[in-house]
Amino acid sequence: VIAILDGMQRFPACEGLQDRGCLCLALLTAGTEDNKVSADYTKGKHQESSVLLRSQSRRLVVRQGGLELLLNAMQRFQRNLLLQRSAAMAVGQLSTELRTKESNMENKALQLLMQAMRKHKRE
Repeated sequence: VIAILDGMQRFPACEGLQDRGCLCLALLTAGTEDNKVSADYTKGKHQESSVLLRSQSRRLVVRQGGLELLLNAMQRFQRNLLLQRSAAMAVGQLSTELRTKESNMENKALQLLMQAMRKHKRE
């Protein structure tokens, strides 16, 4: 997560990097069956825990400024539909980690999400 965010921060004008970064963050914060932590190993059997990695990933992304990077990418590359979709998915996943003091960022996120939906409604 940190390497992705570092790349997005260092190269904000690189559309390809921003696009892939948004996609990676969207996948890392999504709750899927493939995103589980191993509980332990019992006699060669691999048992999965119900604790999902997504909550740790979400907290890390928010703490490291990932939400702002996602929003900046959305704002900079408004015509890139795939970036808009990935970033919207990640922002939606991260919304559970926001606190009330981050309401300005939440408002910005909502504005950008609505703008992206209007711009790409037919695509």
